Amino acid sequence: MIKSLIISLLVFIMMILLQTDLCSQEAVSNTEVSVTIEPKVMVADSEIYLRDLARIEANNGKSLQDLSIEEIKNVYICNAAEPSFSKIIHVEYIKSRVRQQGIKIELITWKGADRIFIETRAIRLSPQDIYSHIHNYLISQIKEQLSVTESNIHIKAVNEIQPAILPLGDVVIKVESAHLVGLTRGIIPLNVTITVNDQNYEKRTLLFEVKTFREVVTSSKNLSRNEIIQEKALKISHQDIHGFPNIFSQKEELIGKRLKRMISKDTIINSDMIEDIPLVNKGELVTIIIESPSFRITAQGKSKEDGIHGQTIRVDNTSYMKEILCQVIGDKIVRVFFP
Repeated sequence: MIKSLIISLLVFIMMILLQTDLCSQEAVSNTEVSVTIEPKVMVADSEIYLRDLARIEANNGKSLQDLSIEEIKNVYICNAAEPSFSKIIHVEYIKSRVRQQGIKIELITWKGADRIFIETRAIRLSPQDIYSHIHNYLISQIKEQLSVTESNIHIKAVNEIQPAILPLGDVVIKVESAHLVGLTRGIIPLNVTITVNDQNYEKRTLLFEVKTFREVVTSSKNLSRNEIIQEKALKISHQDIHGFPNIFSQKEELIGKRLKRMISKDTIINSDMIEDIPLVNKGELVTIIIESPSFRITAQGKSKEDGIHGQTIRVDNTSYMKEILCQVIGDKIVRVFFP
C-alpha cells in the first residue's frame, strides 16, 4: 500500500515538472530574443548600454519581426561609476529602461542574474609617474636658462604627490610654471594638467623645491663697504645659486671692483653688490679735451658728479663757468660729448 502511494506521488511530481518545462519552452518559443544578464562586468566608457551587461541573441534562429537586436543592444541603461569605482543595478531596472525605449518587453526572454555588479575600468598614474614628467620638464627648463649639468640640479616635491585615477584612453601630462618667474628660485609652483583623449580631466598646482649648484665666486673673508676687491678676498665654491642673479664664475671679473655694501665670508657675489671705481669724483678738477680730426684743445673743468669709464657726466668749464656734458675716458680726463 505504501509502496503504491510513493510510486503515485513520484509520477505526479514528474508530470508537474514536465508540464512546467513545456510551459517554459512554449514561453521561449513565443519570444523572439533572449537577454542573458551577466552577474559581473567591467566597463570602460562613461555611459552603459544593454550590450555591455548581457548576451543578446535571437531565439532558435528565428527571423525577427517585431524586434531589432541592434536596437536592444543600444538601449542606454545609466552612467558608469567613476573610474575604479562600481555600482549594482537590478534586472527590473534594466527592464524598465528597455520598456522606456518603446521596445515590447513581452517579446524578450530574460535569463541570468537578478542583479549585476558593474565596475568601471581605470588607469592609475602613480606618484612616481607624475613626478617623472615634472622632473623632466624642470630639468629641460633649467638647463635652457643656466649652463649647468643635470647632476647639479636637485628637485624635490614639497608635498606628497597623490596618484591620479583616470578613465581608459590616451593620457597626457602637461606641466607649466604657475608664475612668470625663473625656474631656478627655490620653491616653484607648477600647474599640472592631465588630459584623457585630449580632454582636460584633472588639474593640480604642485610645489617643488629646486636647488641648482654651480662653481661660483664667493668671498673668502668678511669684506667692508667701499673696499676694493683683491684676488685674495675671493674663492671659487660649489654653491646652490637659487635667488642669485648675475653671478660670476671667474675671479678676474671682480678684481678691482668696489663693494657697494659689506658682505660676510662665503657670500655669493653678484653684480648688485659691486661697482666700478670712478675715474672722476664729484668736485674734482678734470682735464677737458675737445678734439676733431684737424685739431685738439684742452681746458680745465670741475666735475659735478662721479663718473666711471665711458659714462657721460656734467662738468663746469672753469674758463667760461658753463656746464657741459663730457664722457669719462681716463683718470680725471673727460672728452666733450657730442650726441
